[in-house]
Amino acid sequence: MLAEAIGSYFTGTAVGTHSSQTLQDTSPDGFDGIDAAEVTNKWLRMITTSDSAAPVGEFRLTSSVATTTLTVDTVYSAVINDTDTYELLPYRPDYMKA
Repeated sequence: MLAEAIGSYFTGTAVGTHSSQTLQDTSPDGFDGIDAAEVTNKWLRMITTSDSAAPVGEFRLTSSVATTTLTVDTVYSAVINDTDTYELLPYRPDYMKA
C-alpha cells in the first residue's frame, strides 16, 4: 500500500481503557501526545474485534489525542475492546475502493 510505503500509515492493537468514542494504545509501538499533529484529523478504521462484530470496518475521523488515547469525532456503533486492531489512515477509507 502506498500510504504504508511513504510512512503515513499506522496499524496497532487497542490496549487499555476504551469507549465507543476513544481508543487507547499503551503499547511501545503506539502513539503518544508527542504525535498529536500526526494522528489528529486522520481516519481511524477498526480492522478486527475480539468478537468479530461491530465496529469491524467502521471508520471515524480522529479529533484529538491525549497521551495514549485517541478520540474520534463520531461514536462507533460499539465499544472498542482490548485486542481490537485498527489502522490510522491519512485518507477516508471508502474513497480508496477499487
